[in-house]
Amino acid sequence: MKKPMRVAFVVHDFPMLSETFILNQATGLIERGHEVDIYTDRIHPSAHAHPDVQTYGLTERTYQLPKVPRSLLLRMLIGCWLLLRYGYRNPLLFLRSLNVFRYGMSVLGFRWVYYAVVLLDKGPYDIVHSQFGTQGFVGMCLTRLMAPQAKHVTTFRGYDISTYVQEHGADSYAELFHAGDLFFANCEFFRQRAIQLGCDPDKIFVHQSGLDLRKFPFVVRSRPSERGVHLTTTGRLVEKKGIEYAIRAVAQLLLTYPDLRYRIIGDGSLRETFQQLIETLQIGHAVQLLGWKNEQEIADILHDTDIFVAPSVTARDGNQDAPVNVLKEAMAMGLPVVSTWHGGIPELVKDGVNGFLVPERNVQALVDRLQALIQCPELAKEMGRAGRHTVETEYNLCLLNDRLVERYQQLHFPAQNTLSESTGEFYIKHTGEKMGEQLGEQILSSTDVNTTPLPEGAMESSTKPINSSSEFQGEQPDVTIVVVPRERFSFTERSLESIYEHTTLPFELVYVDGNSPKPIQHYLQEQAQARGFQLIRKNYYLYPNQARNIGLAAVKTKYLVFVDNDVIVSPGWLEALVHCAEETNAAVVGPLMCQYEPIHEEVHFAGGESHVWVDKTGRRRLREKMYEQGRKVTQLRDRLVRHETELAEFHCVLVRTRIFDQLGQLDENMLNTKEHLDFCMSVRQAGESVYFEPACLVTYVPGPPMNWGDLHYYMLRWSNQWTVDSLTHLRQKWNLAEDGYFKSKYKKLGWRRNMTIIEPFVRRLTLGRGNSLMVRALAKFEPKLNQYLTRRHARLQQRVTGVSAQALVRSPELSPESLPESSPEPGAQPELSKTT
Repeated sequence: MKKPMRVAFVVHDFPMLSETFILNQATGLIERGHEVDIYTDRIHPSAHAHPDVQTYGLTERTYQLPKVPRSLLLRMLIGCWLLLRYGYRNPLLFLRSLNVFRYGMSVLGFRWVYYAVVLLDKGPYDIVHSQFGTQGFVGMCLTRLMAPQAKHVTTFRGYDISTYVQEHGADSYAELFHAGDLFFANCEFFRQRAIQLGCDPDKIFVHQSGLDLRKFPFVVRSRPSERGVHLTTTGRLVEKKGIEYAIRAVAQLLLTYPDLRYRIIGDGSLRETFQQLIETLQIGHAVQLLGWKNEQEIADILHDTDIFVAPSVTARDGNQDAPVNVLKEAMAMGLPVVSTWHGGIPELVKDGVNGFLVPERNVQALVDRLQALIQCPELAKEMGRAGRHTVETEYNLCLLNDRLVERYQQLHFPAQNTLSESTGEFYIKHTGEKMGEQLGEQILSSTDVNTTPLPEGAMESSTKPINSSSEFQGEQPDVTIVVVPRERFSFTERSLESIYEHTTLPFELVYVDGNSPKPIQHYLQEQAQARGFQLIRKNYYLYPNQARNIGLAAVKTKYLVFVDNDVIVSPGWLEALVHCAEETNAAVVGPLMCQYEPIHEEVHFAGGESHVWVDKTGRRRLREKMYEQGRKVTQLRDRLVRHETELAEFHCVLVRTRIFDQLGQLDENMLNTKEHLDFCMSVRQAGESVYFEPACLVTYVPGPPMNWGDLHYYMLRWSNQWTVDSLTHLRQKWNLAEDGYFKSKYKKLGWRRNMTIIEPFVRRLTLGRGNSLMVRALAKFEPKLNQYLTRRHARLQQRVTGVSAQALVRSPELSPESLPESSPEPGAQPELSKTT
C-alpha cells in the first residue's frame, strides 16, 4: 500500500450540517489511514455540528483562513509586519510567497504572505483540495506555497459553476483551469459546463457525493390506513429549491385529499415568504415549516413519509443543483421521489423508473405525478426499490471514497494508474496489457500455493484489503473469503461492495470468476487492483464446487468463508461467524440466511436437518428439512439462538480450513444441487460439528437472469443434465434408495428455467397477457437447447483441462427409468423443503 497522504481541504464554512458531503470525504480519508486538515473562511460552533466532527477530532484539525484586507496599502503594511514577525520561522515558505519570477507580479500584493502564515508549522501537504470552485484560488495559492510536493484538486458543485460564472464572466476560472492538477464535478451536467468554460477534458472527472448506506436503512413503504399521505421536502429555503411550487401543488391536492400533510425541513432567506404563501392559501393546518433538524430527526421524519418532493428550479441568478444529497437519502430509504428536469438531477432520478421528473415551475405536472403515486401504492413501492438500487450501485460512499484515494494517488504515482478520458472512470493497466485481454484457462491442480505457480488468469497483489476500522490495522487475517459464481453475474458489484462496506474484521479475499461478461470482467479487474484481492479468472463456466475448489487452493488462513456472488451481507456478519467458531470449536458455521429483496426481511434458512435414516424395509433414505423458511425476520430474530444443527448452505458458510485435511476437497461430482447436504453430512460423519449463528444476517438474491450476459450460464447452471448427474451421484455415494424424494426432483426438472425464462419471455411477447400454448411449445423445445449447451460446455472443458467429455457428462441421454417422458408442466413449482 502506498504511504499515507496529508490532505488539506479548503472550504467556505465548517462545520456545516448542510454540507455532509465534505464531512463524509474527510472521515473516509481518515478511516483509510490518511491525515486531513481543514482550512475555512468561517469556523462555526460545533454544538450543532454533525457528531462525526467530534468523533474524528476534526475540530482540532480545523484552521481559519486569514482575512486579507481589500486596501492594497493596508494589506502591504500588515504583510510587512507579518514578514518581520514570522519570516524567520520558515524563510523558504515566505520567499515563495514573494517569488515574482515564478508567480508573476500578483505576489507583490502581499496576499500570499497572509496564507504563508497560516501554513506555518503545518508541514507540506500531498493534496490541497478546494471543495468549491470559488475556493480554487485560495487552494491554488496554498499549493504553490508548498510546491513541488502538493497537488491541487478542485471540485465544482453547483453555484460555483453556474451563478458565480454568470456574475464574474466565462473566463473567471481561466487561471485555475491552467494551473490546477485535477478537477471534479459532482455530475456530468457540471462537468460538461466546466469543459465549455475551458477546462481540459482530460483533467476533469465526475465524482459524485456518496451516502453511508448504513445510516439510511431501506424500508418498503406501506401507508397506515388511519392517516393521510405524508409528503416531505428537505433543503434550504432559497429560490433554486422550488419549494414555492410544491406548496401550490399541495394546495390543489388538499381539495381531493384533505388528510394530506406536507413537511418542509430547512431554513433560509425565503422562510417568511413561504409562511405568507401558506397563510394566503389557507393551508397552514397541512403544511409545516420545520426549520433545520439534525440527522436523526430527519431520518425519523423520512421514516414517516410516503413521497419525497424535490422541485428544484434554475434561479434567476443562474444557480442550479447537482443530484442533491437529500434526494439520494430519500431514495436510499425506499421513498418514491418527484423532482424536476433540472441541472444534474436526471442523472440520479430516471423518469418513470425510480421516480418522476416534471418540468421546472410546473405546478399542474407536480399535482399529476404526486396524484399518480398516491393512487397507486404498488407503483410507489417499485420506484422505492429501484431508487434504493440506484443509490447502492452508483452513490455508495465506501466505494466513492476508495476512488477518491485512487484519484489522489494517481497524481503522485501517474505511471501506475490511468484515468479514462471520456468518462473519468478509474482503471488500472495491469502489467502493460489491455483490460479485457483474455486470461489463461488453466485450473489449479494443487492446493500448495507456496510451491505451485499461480494459474494463468490469477491476479494477485501484495496489497491487503483496506478495512474500515483502524482498530484492526496491522492484524494478520484469520479468514479468507472465497467468492464464487452462483447462477448469474449481474449482481456481482452489489455483492462485492456489500462485503467491503460491512466487514471490519481483517480478511483476505479470493474471487473466482467463471467466464463473466466483459463489463463484469473489467469491473473485477479494477477492484482486484484497487482493493488488493486475488482474482482467478476462467474463460469457461464453472459449476459451484469446481469454483470453490479453485478458491480453496489459494487459502492459507485458519478459516475460510464461501460466499456466492449474489449474497448481500450486513454489518458484523463476519465477526459473528468467527466468534461462533471460536467459542464452539465448530467446523462449519452457517448464518441466518434470508432470501429476495428487500434484503434481510424474509428467512430462507435458519438451520436444519440433513441425515440418512433407515426405514422399516431397510432402505437408506435422505432426510432434509430447512427451518423457518418463508417467515419474517422480525417475527423470529428475538427468539433465535445459536445451536448445533445438521445443515448449512453454501450461499454463505464459514468452514474451519483443517476439515479439508480430513475430507479432501469438495466433491466436484456434485455439479449443481444438494452439494451442501453432501458436505455437511461428510463433516458430521468425520466427527465434527455444524452450528447455526443467528447473529450473522445475510441475504441471497436469486435470479431471474437480469440480462443476456447472464442467460447462458443460468441455463447451464440449472441444466437437466447437471441436476440428474448430481442427484444420481448423491444417491450412489450415500447408498440411498431412489424413493419419492428423488423422484419428485426428477419430475420437476427445468422448473427454474420455465418459471424465470420461458414464462416471463412469453408475457413480454404477449404484452403481459401470457399464452399457455406458447409456454407449452417453448417448454417442449427448451430442453433440447439446454442439452446442447451442456454438451458444448463439456467439450470446451475437455479441450481446456483434458478431462473427457464423457466424464463431465455422465447421463448424456437423460434417460433413467425414473425420469418422466415429457418435460415438467410449465409453471410447475419446485417441491421446496418442508419448514417448521
